[in-house]
Amino acid sequence: MKLPDLTGKTVAIVGAAPSATVPPADYVIAASSGLKFAPNADMLVMIDGFMPERALGADDGFSGLRIIGIPGVRDDALYVTLPYEVANGVHFRNNGISAIRLAADCGAKHIVLSGVDAAKYDADNAHLGFAGLTAAALPSLIAELSGRGVTVEFYAPPKPRKPWTSAA
Repeated sequence: MKLPDLTGKTVAIVGAAPSATVPPADYVIAASSGLKFAPNADMLVMIDGFMPERALGADDGFSGLRIIGIPGVRDDALYVTLPYEVANGVHFRNNGISAIRLAADCGAKHIVLSGVDAAKYDADNAHLGFAGLTAAALPSLIAELSGRGVTVEFYAPPKPRKPWTSAA
């Protein structure tokens, strides 16, 4: 197993926020529980090597590349050294931020985020000490990647069109 060459490609990162959908892209990465919205993703990033309790077993039929950030926890995944982010003086990692950084490090030129809601993630994980960390780190990461020539944008699905009817 090895990391893909995403040079010049558009990569979609699908998180677990209820608004998640799979945007048009050359390559799709599901960030942990985002797999429920992107079951056919090319890659699954789950730093701890397992799905969160609310999604246990969700990756059982996954056939893409699994990425983990802790060595030796799974035989069916590629261990990648994923850096810690720093926000509010705290060093931390999460699946969404790691997926974004990994896509850029593999050469992606354009990253589209869907279902990546930093404020919701922080609120859901406040009991773990993540209050405000992702919301603080995400804009910094986007600015860093912009300086490297990588564009990052939040996906807004097209609004449905009204059906055309003729005037009778």
